[in-house]
Amino acid sequence: MISGPLNCGKMKAQPRKNHSASGTTVMKPVPVAVPESTTKNNSYWLLAFPFLWVCAFSLKAFREPDLWWQIRTGQWIRAHHAVPKTDPFSFTQFDRPWINIKWASEVLASWLADAFGPETIPVLQVFTGLGIVYFLWKTARLQRRFSPQSFGLASLVMLLISEPRMTGRPEMASHFFTVVFLYLLMRFRTRKDGWIWLLLPLQTLWTNLHEAFALGPLMVAIFVVPEWIQAFRQNAAKPVLLTVLLGFMPLAILLNPYGAALLLRPLAIFLQVAATNKYTFELLSFTEAEYWQPTAFLWMAALSLTLLALANRDLRTAVFRPFGMGYVLLNAAFIALAFMANRNLIFSALALLPVWVFLLEKILCRWPSTLVSMLVGLAVYVGIVSNGWYRITGSHDRYGLYVSGLINPVGGGDFLKAHGAGKRRMFSDYLSSSYLLWRLQPDFKTYIDLRDLDVFPPAFFENYLHAVNDPTAFHALDSTLHFEYAVVYRNSLPRLHAYLYTDTVYACVFADPVVAIYQKTDNAPGGDIFSPPPPAIASPLARTISTVFNPLFSVPDDTDQNLDKEAARYYLNVGALKEARTRIQSYFIEFPEDEEAQEIMEAIKRVQPR
Repeated sequence: MISGPLNCGKMKAQPRKNHSASGTTVMKPVPVAVPESTTKNNSYWLLAFPFLWVCAFSLKAFREPDLWWQIRTGQWIRAHHAVPKTDPFSFTQFDRPWINIKWASEVLASWLADAFGPETIPVLQVFTGLGIVYFLWKTARLQRRFSPQSFGLASLVMLLISEPRMTGRPEMASHFFTVVFLYLLMRFRTRKDGWIWLLLPLQTLWTNLHEAFALGPLMVAIFVVPEWIQAFRQNAAKPVLLTVLLGFMPLAILLNPYGAALLLRPLAIFLQVAATNKYTFELLSFTEAEYWQPTAFLWMAALSLTLLALANRDLRTAVFRPFGMGYVLLNAAFIALAFMANRNLIFSALALLPVWVFLLEKILCRWPSTLVSMLVGLAVYVGIVSNGWYRITGSHDRYGLYVSGLINPVGGGDFLKAHGAGKRRMFSDYLSSSYLLWRLQPDFKTYIDLRDLDVFPPAFFENYLHAVNDPTAFHALDSTLHFEYAVVYRNSLPRLHAYLYTDTVYACVFADPVVAIYQKTDNAPGGDIFSPPPPAIASPLARTISTVFNPLFSVPDDTDQNLDKEAARYYLNVGALKEARTRIQSYFIEFPEDEEAQEIMEAIKRVQPR
């Protein structure tokens, strides 16, 4: 453990009083430590790297299924010149009350998608990320100067933790406003200027962009409470202005299409999270194994080292005294939120960055030379745009702006569109429905989709889970709703796939790496119908942007993928052993050492020995 005072920096002579024999006062130089960062530094251009890294992390291939229904909602709003108050998109909850808080984000995303292609939506994440890095830098600069290397390394840790949430979803607005609120609150603490009143219009914007808008009043309250405690204990100035501003924040929230309904909406969302954490990994708490993705381990390591360093009293005083108790309490609150849900890790990483900057500045007295720092920064950048980082972490994300048919149900959507299935009653599962809502508009209606408990009651979710895991329950559901098609995500719901493939009423009419489509028909195609994905989609603007940040970028050829193993896995699951054997044997010709393929072959032999 670190102990004793830490004084990194160069020695500079300062005057000290001393008395001569005659009684006169003589000023003598005394060496004192001056932080290295206060000396002349010609390497501030290294600050460009955090901004380059955030751009590279933001420019990702489109793989976020939520965005499809959000684009469709934005299109609906623009077409009808109104925000929907009831559900217009499902046939199971049609006209059920719907409070859609992030409508403004959806309008912006739909405009960008219509003008330049859905694959360009991550450009919004680029600008948001640049703003986040800028305001974090401004927040850290409020108290003291620091080296570019300290800010660069702290930013890199923050970005590596935050990267999975940098997807272009409306939540990026909450990440941005959290940082801006932090900056304005910290600025007011030291300067007491009128910029603090910007919190009110910003709160209104936040309220209409994302459902985490309640963090705004919460952050202000966290800063107000210790100020009042200090005012009573030490007879200090009372935080009247900040308290008045907090009182006005409900009025700022009221400026939305749903009015007063949003005042209690944060409580409803909190209860929804408690109910839906079984449906999506991002809502899982630290007690669940799926919570512990690579970024969660990285956050825990960074948090542990931070707490270990702050065990030293001198470091703790040096870091927290200039920032104040409000900032300390805010970090404690965000750490608690991070433990509650995986998707909240980013808020803790954002709030902790100023602490990391000053701990690095205090502990690591000397940084590598400018040349070494530049080479490291370039290596990190190249690792991102070359997909090295994603491969190391096992992420499915990839650099570049394009829509891949290996990730999105593009092939299935094309098939249904060509067969005029948009007007037919269709079962589509939780993951595939959002893309179809966009692709088969305006007639297609969902059975269930990713709007979660905002539209679909918990009991409906339970019935859905029961139906997709129990063939008898699905048959009963089908008998009531009379589906003509069933679209099922291929890498999930194996029991439902097996039931529909072997059912005497349904027939598999399409299958590819993303979805399988089953139709009630007497004209079953039979045989091997597993299809390659369509070519990846990228508009000229998307290609240009991707190439600017990586001149070697090219849109991947999805049709060139060897999909024999994927096809064999599907056919083995549904019991089509002849097709499974043919496909895996074909795969072995090219990849004879693949252990997973060998396991598939052994499974086929156990079921159907030769």
